[in-house]
Amino acid sequence: MMKRRIFLLAALVATFSFSAVMNAAEMQHQRMKLNFWGSGLSSVGGSFSSSLKTSDAVKTGASYGLAWQYFPWRSFGVQAGYEFGGMHFKAPSAPGETPAFVIHQITVAGIYNFANAIGSSARLRPLINAGVGLYPFRINVDGFSGAAAKLSNGNEFTKTSFGLNAGAGVEFAATNRFSIYGGARYQYLFAKDEQKFGADAGFGDQRILNYGLGLMYNFSLQP
Repeated sequence: MMKRRIFLLAALVATFSFSAVMNAAEMQHQRMKLNFWGSGLSSVGGSFSSSLKTSDAVKTGASYGLAWQYFPWRSFGVQAGYEFGGMHFKAPSAPGETPAFVIHQITVAGIYNFANAIGSSARLRPLINAGVGLYPFRINVDGFSGAAAKLSNGNEFTKTSFGLNAGAGVEFAATNRFSIYGGARYQYLFAKDEQKFGADAGFGDQRILNYGLGLMYNFSLQP
């Protein structure tokens, strides 16, 4: 039921093709933001097997998430977020089945906003971010909510990996409360595990890219 609710929320965000971020417009000391977004999801590196790259095995997918941001200073803040995404495989494992690579992204990152460098009244605000995360992932037999595939050694094709992330984006302040945001984030998952997947399986570390466009709404804490 919880997964279904998350999926319905994600579908609603995708329908409008944007992310919503709740953010304080022009504060001098403290700001808080709540972000909702939808984005594309692509494999940009890593091996699925000893003879197949992950990028050659899966299609471009989609991911949806939310994050809480806190800015103790105008330019620097921290973010904690959750994102759910998945990519279907290009070739079905059996007739009528659509296997999928499903990834949950639980991340913490530092954010630097270049608004001060441009000017306090600037409407265009570039930003960068970098951090760490936990990435529970699985290969499903059929669809994003299907059962996990079985490995030749009897284990399920599931794992939670530590990872690193870094990204960049641009926020455009349309009004004091609403902004439009576009950005991308690169994530490196330390997914290789010969004990779990087998020494000869060839499944290695994974590299994925998220990219999206969204709408932001801001609120504030007075200093």
